[in-house]
Amino acid sequence: MITQKEYEKYPEKYWLGKKVVTLRELKNGNVVIPAGTILAIRRKYKGFTLDGVKECPYCKIGRLLYIRRVPPIDLSLLEEKKP
Repeated sequence: MITQKEYEKYPEKYWLGKKVVTLRELKNGNVVIPAGTILAIRRKYKGFTLDGVKECPYCKIGRLLYIRRVPPIDLSLLEEKKP
């Protein structure tokens, strides 16, 4: 889980492009994003703005996913493996 303290500690530049996993179901006016979905951070402003990373095998709209103002406590940072 990303804490509010971590969110405030790092500038937007640090967060951009990082991948996160949703810890709970997220909803906006267009779509319901289930828990466990991998998304990428696009912006840090009043929460995170997130973009889809993987294409949904059912609806084929994964990369079109977009949601704003997601609280950091609803996300977990995905650790990238270093070679």
